[in-house]
Amino acid sequence: MDRKLACLLGVIAVILVFVFYNTSSKLNRMYEEVSGQRNTIASLEHKLDQVSGGLNSITQDIQKTLEEQQKRIAWKKHTTAKYNRDTKTADMRISIALKELEKNGKVLLKTEKGTDVSTIPMSHKEGLEYYADIRVGLEDPVRLSAVCDGNMVREELLFKINLRELLENRIWIGSGGWSTSYSPDSGKTEYQRDFEIINNHNGDESLRIRSCRVEWKADNKIVFTETYDSPDNEIFSDEAQDRIKVILGNGSNGYEFDSEKETNLSLHITMEDYLGLAYEYAECEILSAGDGKDQKPDPVSASSGSTGAFSISEDSDNPENSGFHLVQ
Repeated sequence: MDRKLACLLGVIAVILVFVFYNTSSKLNRMYEEVSGQRNTIASLEHKLDQVSGGLNSITQDIQKTLEEQQKRIAWKKHTTAKYNRDTKTADMRISIALKELEKNGKVLLKTEKGTDVSTIPMSHKEGLEYYADIRVGLEDPVRLSAVCDGNMVREELLFKINLRELLENRIWIGSGGWSTSYSPDSGKTEYQRDFEIINNHNGDESLRIRSCRVEWKADNKIVFTETYDSPDNEIFSDEAQDRIKVILGNGSNGYEFDSEKETNLSLHITMEDYLGLAYEYAECEILSAGDGKDQKPDPVSASSGSTGAFSISEDSDNPENSGFHLVQ
């Protein structure tokens, strides 16, 4: 009896092992199939995302093309003719060229100052070119639009002009770099620096750089001076900006200073635009005494490579004013 029971239990055990193995194999195959399906789904989702992104890009391109085709303005510009410091106003000319105009159609300039809205007729120059002269206040941002009045009235935004921003914040010192190195043989600290002067004229010819003078002193002695007044002399211009690259020392030709004492460095920049306005910037640094290996300039009024900003100031002779300011 015991022998038959043992045989029966053995058969049951073999059957259970077989069933377990068979079930485990099926589960593994099911898991592999599910994993494969998940990978396939993930791949399909990725491809669908790519297709969706491509369709969105095509849709945006089509929308931009349609918007460009619907525009009636071929080109536009504003030119500042004069700035009056007493009244804090600027006389500006708004010029446009139309792609087309209905017969007997009129062209108006719409001006919005806050809630005040007014329109004036634009004068015909030639062909499809029109212009209007306006006066803008320093504290009165304006929104300007062209209105083509015919069988259908069409309006198109031209400019949003903030005169204070245009005059004060269009010019700044761009990022740059500086370095110091020490020569044990000479006991001198070599100093080099570079930066950019950026004038964001935004297409206004009168606000381009006519000339710019950079003067750099060490302990009140001039060690570098340069005047930039033409494209051949490092004024790089495009439709939106003027840029001047200033290099104080180049490669192995840096400026050497006594490493055993502090050196007072001062930078003075004057710039004039084609409107006749002149701007000024002043900056001071201290080159610390020491071995020069790990020393960095200790900024007094503005640090090397920092960003400065122009500002209109009635007190242009104030020595404590270390930012850019209008001097005339």
